[in-house]
Amino acid sequence: MDVAQNPEGLGNGLQEDPIQKMDVEVSRLGTLLNSKAHSINHVLQLLRKRWRWARYERTLDKIATVTEFQELVRAVQDPAFQVYEHWDAFTKHDLACFLDATSLKVEGRRFLDVGPGYGAALDVAKQRGASSTDFVDYDPFVCAFNRLKGHRGVRLDIRRNLGRMAARQYDFVWSKATFTADRFNESKTGWLQRFKLYPDFETLLSDLERLVVPGGTSVFCPHWHYENGQRKIGDVMKTRVAEILLREGYTSLPSIEGHNFEPMCPTTFIKNVTA
Repeated sequence: MDVAQNPEGLGNGLQEDPIQKMDVEVSRLGTLLNSKAHSINHVLQLLRKRWRWARYERTLDKIATVTEFQELVRAVQDPAFQVYEHWDAFTKHDLACFLDATSLKVEGRRFLDVGPGYGAALDVAKQRGASSTDFVDYDPFVCAFNRLKGHRGVRLDIRRNLGRMAARQYDFVWSKATFTADRFNESKTGWLQRFKLYPDFETLLSDLERLVVPGGTSVFCPHWHYENGQRKIGDVMKTRVAEILLREGYTSLPSIEGHNFEPMCPTTFIKNVTA
């Protein structure tokens, strides 16, 4: 090959296009900034939510009726609770569809909902004869509403402090869309780790399982991030989260109509606790 055709002496006779290289670097920078912006926005939303909690938690503790609570929610326009209200039409059938499909019973069993939202699962468990219907959540609006509906609850940070609850209390522990699976993959890396927004996944599973009596049932159906109707992770069974669940003795169930739905909650895992 003539040196004039290959002035840099590159083996393939091609030079790296500086414009193309710049485009690649700009694209990478844009992706990084979008990721940072998304994370910063998440932190700001969290701070605004915690401010609302601090402002209204004493008022919520004093409310004595569901009507009073609903009046406060309308005045406050709490966005998180509005989401729970929006999903109530679906979630009121969720647990019922799951129990019917799996032939599992809650009658006579102590039922715990971890992150109950609007409390539809608690309502169904009570209707189906559960001996107790308890919940645990950090949101004072959620805790107040479900308390006013006649359920018992504990308010604590479910991501980090489940280990503070007394062990072996429940026959049936239910966790539906409470935890976002993607964040467990992010929790060990990145600058957001300093905020400790999500725990180590193995620790969370251990905390959940220690609440269940031998012979009891633990159900874990995580939420998955999605954009424009598409889940960011296509095959959830090839993730670290699924790998750990299966390793810890959980079984992945076939999709259940009325319970699982795309793209957010495609897969449910279940474990019968033996010890």
